[in-house]
Amino acid sequence: MKFKTLLIALPIVLLAAGCSKTTTPNSNPTSPASSQASTQTYSMADVQSANTSQKCWTVIRGGVYDLTSYLNLHPGGKANIMKVCGIDGTALFDAQHQGQGRPEAQLAKLKIGTLK
Repeated sequence: MKFKTLLIALPIVLLAAGCSKTTTPNSNPTSPASSQASTQTYSMADVQSANTSQKCWTVIRGGVYDLTSYLNLHPGGKANIMKVCGIDGTALFDAQHQGQGRPEAQLAKLKIGTLK
């Protein structure tokens, strides 16, 4: 009898769980990756001036990314990130990471805007 009850209750529990509201890490309207990234635009000159370990920005596929906080976290080392500071790093990023979910997801968290 317990098994029959479980079979009846399980779909109801699963349905209820699917209806609950979930949030994503970037759903906070004040987080840079959500509101600021969609509204801020930067010139290539802005990006070029951010070419140090204290301020490292890059452009990838038209998006502007602040990589400063990720410099010391990159599995391939800080030097590999420094190569794209202040430039359009699309070719370098794609050559190394294109199609890989984890690097793309990490990059998305660092987006601060788009290129003018």
